[in-house]
Amino acid sequence: MLNKTIYVFLTKVDDSNTLTFKFDDGQVNINLESNDTNTIKEVFQRIAKELCENDIELDYSVNEEKIDSNKDGLFIDAAEEYIERLKLEIESLKEDEHLKMIRSNQTDNV
Repeated sequence: MLNKTIYVFLTKVDDSNTLTFKFDDGQVNINLESNDTNTIKEVFQRIAKELCENDIELDYSVNEEKIDSNKDGLFIDAAEEYIERLKLEIESLKEDEHLKMIRSNQTDNV
């Protein structure tokens, strides 16, 4: 399995605190000030799909030019907690028997 890095950073988009996930085919922004869960689901689905082909890791950072640690501290804490939980979920998925079977079938077909 190839190792692949997905870059994630906390930034501001249209003055909203946003987690940006950079995938090979574009990026997905999760607005941390919105109740919309569709983008959270989209990110998870894209990560799960990526796991079928590659081991992945998340590289998380904060855009310190746009995020003020004094004003945005709650969002920084929430983003860090979300990323840590997502990393744990990724590790858990790597042990899933269905994923192991999918990966095995892909290497058999190469």
